[in-house]
Amino acid sequence: ALQAAPLQLVRVVRRGDSWHFEVCEEAARALEGYGQRAVSVCTVCGPYRTGKSFLLNLLLGRLQRGASGRFRVGSTSRACTEGLWMWGAGSGGLLFVDCEGFGSTESDRVRDAKLMSLCLLISSVFVLNTKGVLNEGLFNALSLVCSLAEHVDDQGGGGGEASSRPALLWLLRDFLLDLRDEEDRPISPDEYLEKALRARPAAGVDAARAQGARQVRESLARFFPQRQCSTLVQPVIDEDVLQRLGDVPYQELRPEFRSAFESAQARLLALARASPKTVGGQPLGGAALAALLRRLVDALNSNSLLHVGSAWEQVQHSACASLAQELSAKAQE
Repeated sequence: ALQAAPLQLVRVVRRGDSWHFEVCEEAARALEGYGQRAVSVCTVCGPYRTGKSFLLNLLLGRLQRGASGRFRVGSTSRACTEGLWMWGAGSGGLLFVDCEGFGSTESDRVRDAKLMSLCLLISSVFVLNTKGVLNEGLFNALSLVCSLAEHVDDQGGGGGEASSRPALLWLLRDFLLDLRDEEDRPISPDEYLEKALRARPAAGVDAARAQGARQVRESLARFFPQRQCSTLVQPVIDEDVLQRLGDVPYQELRPEFRSAFESAQARLLALARASPKTVGGQPLGGAALAALLRRLVDALNSNSLLHVGSAWEQVQHSACASLAQELSAKAQE
């Protein structure tokens, strides 16, 4: 059944001096309702207050249809989304996940990095939503949360099955720049991203900051062998209208925003179709994803490295154990 509203998938609560992650049962049951049907997860992550929830309402077609149930959109400086929220798009097992924006004043680095790492491991397509150009400041801000090596055991040290890597779609919002190379030739957003990932820090940049920005470039390039970039202009010009963007009918958004959004949406859907989530080469069904998510959340809470292979082995062991119990109960009937 089509969801009428987003469901919270993972909540984060403060316990003493650390963060505790919990899988929300209603969303887990919705995932389990997919059974063995393969799912593709598209997660939208990025700094807070960059319009992620507005983007998701567009991707789900809620704004275009004027539908009432939507991801919550705010115009204040307070982060609107807390934890992870999920919305099934109905057809083709495509699930959209809205991740709490990082760098919020109510947040901290460890919580941000853990949420983002969790998103990386469950996603088929990872949408990184940021405002403006790719520059040192942005890579530096990302280095705070892309400390992936600390939270993701990517070397396969935990044994078990390898998980498929998500495709990266980097969306540059409110983008004004005319993209050109050093010889003043026009370049595509994809080429712009590759140049930014290969760029060397400018002279005079503080060594520690340069090191942080270099590390995040390397980890992004390593973690996402498949990466694309799209740019979107500001959806409306008027500042007052911008404050109530969620109420603006789709047809009243700038035509150049709508055409760029529609081409980015087509790229995202093509990536999602091409990259259903797999573990050990096997497509992951909704029920298996729910079980895997529980194990990964347990690992976050015990401050263990996140490793899909070992989490998946635990899922398989518990699935085999419950099947064995069921069979022995049937045998005794």
